[in-house]
Order: sequence, then structure tokens, then C-alpha cells
Amino acid sequence: AEAREAPAVLAHAELGAELASEGVVTIRRLVSDFDPKIIDRHGNPVTNADGEVLTVPHDLRLWHELELTHDRVEESCQSLIENPDIEVAEPNWRRSVCSLPNDDYFDCQWGLRNTGQYGGVPGKDLNAEEAWDEYGTGIYPTRVAVLDTGMDFDHPDFHAIEDGANFISGGLPEDDNIGPWHGTAVSGIIGMKGDNEDGGTGVGWQLTIVPVKVLNGAGYGQNSEIAAALDWTRSQGIKIANMSLGGGEYSSLLCEAVRNNRAAGMTNIAAAGNDDSSDAFYPAGYSRHCLSVNAFMMNGDRWDDHEGALINLLCGLLDSPYGSNYGSTLDLTAPGGRGIFTTKHSVYDDGYYEVTAPWHSCAGGGITDWTLIDAFGGTSAAAPYVSGAAGLIMAMNPDLDGEDAEQILIRRAHDHDQYELGWDEESGWGRPDLAAALELTCSPYVAERVTGISGGNAVSDGEGLAQFWNVDGLANGMYIFQRYRVDKTMALETSYVAQPMAWGRAQGAIGWPRINDDGLFNLTNEDVGTTSIAAVSNSSITVRTYYYDLFGIYGGYIGRFPDNESVRFSFTAIGPVPTVGIEDVAAARSRVLRVTPNPASSWAAIRLPFLDRELSSRTELSILDASGRQVRRFAIGGTRNLVWDLTSETGSSVATGMYFLRLVEGERSLATERLLVIR
Repeated sequence: AEAREAPAVLAHAELGAELASEGVVTIRRLVSDFDPKIIDRHGNPVTNADGEVLTVPHDLRLWHELELTHDRVEESCQSLIENPDIEVAEPNWRRSVCSLPNDDYFDCQWGLRNTGQYGGVPGKDLNAEEAWDEYGTGIYPTRVAVLDTGMDFDHPDFHAIEDGANFISGGLPEDDNIGPWHGTAVSGIIGMKGDNEDGGTGVGWQLTIVPVKVLNGAGYGQNSEIAAALDWTRSQGIKIANMSLGGGEYSSLLCEAVRNNRAAGMTNIAAAGNDDSSDAFYPAGYSRHCLSVNAFMMNGDRWDDHEGALINLLCGLLDSPYGSNYGSTLDLTAPGGRGIFTTKHSVYDDGYYEVTAPWHSCAGGGITDWTLIDAFGGTSAAAPYVSGAAGLIMAMNPDLDGEDAEQILIRRAHDHDQYELGWDEESGWGRPDLAAALELTCSPYVAERVTGISGGNAVSDGEGLAQFWNVDGLANGMYIFQRYRVDKTMALETSYVAQPMAWGRAQGAIGWPRINDDGLFNLTNEDVGTTSIAAVSNSSITVRTYYYDLFGIYGGYIGRFPDNESVRFSFTAIGPVPTVGIEDVAAARSRVLRVTPNPASSWAAIRLPFLDRELSSRTELSILDASGRQVRRFAIGGTRNLVWDLTSETGSSVATGMYFLRLVEGERSLATERLLVIR
């Protein structure tokens, strides 16, 4: 309790003497301004169904960084952990970037649109072109945190760059990475502006990049810096964190940080690593708390660079083979490995898209063998493709958070047919399909989200014997358990015309998953709360979780975990809703004028209908007040999305009331919608 509240580190005399005997010369609290409240993407505290403010489970104020006079770190950790006042002691492991030491020479972004360049297979991409054309490139402000080497703040090809944070040297998180300018290159894959006749394009053209510097100029950073950065990202209400970095050592500190983020509704998207191995690699290896992404090449195969490495070894370019990691913790695969075009830091005023070898260009012919391509890549490139996709999903629907975007990407992923059907260790659930994912964010699809609702009926669901680890108030060990299943059936408020897609969420949920007899239950490897979907129809849903009575091996009641009185459920459902006068869902989507938020208080995003032809230059959007007087007019041109700042043609704010939006082409009305403005 003292350690939580004291402004400086507190240690009683005995502990202080032991720390000194281990060679500790300085002690620094890792996160001094820790705030456990969960903040939504709009900056507001998140509450459960009863209005209680939600908090994260792990208090990072308890973590401290120790400086030693010697390098026998692991030996000191073993000694310190024996002290009952110290819960965890571990080395401050170093993490590194997950890219190859290459330059960005190529202007062919096969990951977004694969036409067969470099001898690849057409269509082995993210289906981005169809997604942009059919659904747009983003409407709502959405931030993506890039935990990396920093950012080039003078770069002209981004929609927006926030100041971010620097956990290496303080000040602005400038990109000082040597070589590919790793942080700027990763950010380019996520959010370079598109359709502006300049450089390349990112996945989400309207996304805001928030650079968070956790790696130095050599591409290395420690767990303490990464964990503090993750907590800062959570406290800012950012719901997507990209980590194109990692290492092989498990860390309790890093696990607590990503678990907190998960409880806050974030998605932690992490590179799977470049060791061509199934060995554990963290943070991607925290499988319940991070979305692990490996890399595939132009032909759709997992990146396995043995052939390319042999050529490079003969040329003296690389000292060992590279390849994308794989294994049981993998979630998705994305373009990576080699030949990924992005941008860099123009530190020498030599441009942002240094294409110094035109014979490498896909447009210039010449080389088509992927083994000879020299560009940014590795799984460092794969992770930001997924982060950009998650950001674009959230930019199309202001009600969704990182957990929802993650579920949509997995459920709408395109399976890699050269591997096993469904999930496999080589490609996870497959590669993101942007068009299929964005379909769920647009009319007639509507999301219904419930956070932290209580209730339900409990029934006995069997008993068994299992090991329980890292449960507050319970010593690690073997226990007899009595399992209880809790189901809650409730009506959906949304009138879906078909069975919606639904998933449980960690944010606001309290409950455990189903534990089997003779199993091992490690709570830190699970979500803070577990909600599963037992049944769903177009009008109702049944959600499920579990609690347990635990007994000692030789008898004796220990307690109930978690307390059945505190069980809560969180879920999201997305499905089609009826559209007046139109029965066909595809036709409905093409004719709907979508306005959100509605009611609006400061701004409103307007999405135009998708017709079976291009809109002419005579197309206009008129906004009328309740008396039919036009207060604002927009010439449409080639855009499909626009934002109204709730001002009139003269620039004055419009008053509270009902407004009518009318899309016209000449004298012909194409679509109408109502918007309620509340000041």
C-alpha cells in the first residue's frame, strides 16, 4: 500500500539493506503517473452497465527499475525473489526491431495490390483496392500508436502526426534509426496518404500516427521503456498499438502491460519475429493479449528466405538466413519478408522514397525473382499492414474499439489455401481481407455493444483437479475445483434481419474460461474477463462465463474465484438491419446516406451512397433546416465521404434542431437523411 501511494520509492530497512547487498545503486519507479482508469477512443472514462468506471487489473506503480554495480543480473534476480516483500524480479530484457537491414528501393506495393510483380501470384494481397473503391478510406478520427524508433515529423505524406512520446531520450520522438529509418518506414505502411500523386500509399490514408519512441538509433529498447510506453498509450485512449519489435525472453512486466491494454479494449499488434522458428518471441508470444503477425511473400507462401539467404551469403550481404516465425501463438499473416515499398526519414535531404536502382522496379522489368529484391521488410513490415487495417475499420465506425477491429480482421480473414483449412501454424487464420472487413462497418450493418452487464443463471458444470497459477489470494499449486457455468440470455436492442456475428470482449468482463480436469490455469495468460457466445439469433443472445469453488487437495474449502456476485459480461454483435422499401441487402447498402454520430454536437461525418455509376459534376449535397431553408451546400466532385463541422455557409454555428440532408444530381434527388443537432 505504501509503495502505491508514496511519491518516491519506499523500502524498509531490511529490504534496503538487501538491495544494497545485491549491488543496487539506484531505484526508479517505472510508471510514476499510473492511472488505472480505462479511457475510450474519444477521451472519456469507460463504465460498465451500472455506470461504474472500469479500471485495468495490474498496478504498474509497483514495478521499479534497479541499477546494479555489476552484470550478474540473473543471479541477483534469483536472490531477490526469495524475499517475501518482492513479488517478481527479472532482467530488464532488451528488444529489437524485426526488419532486415535493407533500403526502400521499390515503388511496387504488392501487399496492397498484387498483380504478379516479382513473379508473385496475383491477388495474394490485402484486397485494399476493392476496399477503398467500395467503402472508402476513412471518416472518423482514429489514432494508431507506433512503438518504434520514432518518426520524421517533417514528412509531407501523412494525414496527421501527433507529438507522441519519447521514452528513450525525452522530447519529440524523432526517428534517429540508422539504415531504413525503421519507425518512419513502419508508419508509412500504416498511414501514408493515398491518391495525392506523391510517394506511396498506406493502408489507412486518413489515420493519425502517434509515434512513441522505445527503440534507440541502433534499433534496441528495454522492457521498462516498452512497458511504460504501452501504459502511456493506454492512458491516452489510443486503441491500436503497433510493435514491430521483440525478443525471445518472457517478461512478467511486459505481460502485465499488454494485459492492461487488452482490458482497456486495445489491440496490441506485434511482429512474430524473423528467426524462421516456432520458438517463443515476445511480445507477440503473449497470445491472449497480443495479435501476432507473421509475413508472407508475393506468392502467398510464408516468408522463408533460405534460398535468398544463400544467394546473399555468396554476395556477402547477409551472415545468416532469415524467415518469418510461425507456431501456436500466430494469429494472422500479412505482406512482409522482402520487397515492401514504404518511406523513410529524409535526414540527408535526399528524399523520402530513395529509388536508387531503377532496374529493381517492377515497372522497369528486369528482375522478377523475389530472392533478389532488396527493400524494407521482415515481420516489421507485416505487423503495420494489420495495424493499418485495424485503424481503417475503426475510422469507418466510431463505435468500435481495438478488440472489435481485431475480431473483424480474424473473422473476415482470407485463408491461405496452400496450408491447412482454417487456422494453421504457418499462416494463422490467414491474411486480412480489407473489403470483407469494411463491409461490416457500413450500412446496412450495425454494431451493438454491451459492456460489463451483470446477472445470469449459474448451474453446476462438473468438477476436477487442476493447477492454478498467478491468482490473487491463492498460492500457486494443485486444487480440487467445482465448476459453475453462468449463462445470461438477453434480447438484442437492434432489429437485425439475419443472425448477427458476435464475440465476447475482455473490457468490463468478469469471469473465467472453462477449465478442464488435469489442466493448468495460468490467469496471467488469460483475458482479465472471459465472455463466450453460447447462442445468438437475430433477436437475442446468450453469453457465458464460469466461476469456481476451490478446495485443498486434502479437503478444506479455499474460496470462490472469481466471486459469483461480481460476474459480468461484455460482447459485440454486428449484423444487417432492415432498410425501408428495400429488401436486398446489397441494394440497401448502395442507396443509404449514412450520417454519424446522430445526434451530433460538434461535427458529423457523411458517407455518400454507392450507386451503379459515377456521380456527375452536377451532384451536390444540400443541408436544410426544419423550415426547408438551405444552411450549407457541398459540391461533391469525386469524394464519397465528407465531414460537416455544423456551421452554415457564413461560418456561424447552426442551432439545436432537426436538419435534412439531400443528395441531388441536377433536379433529381438521389438520397435523403435526417440529422439531429444538439448543442
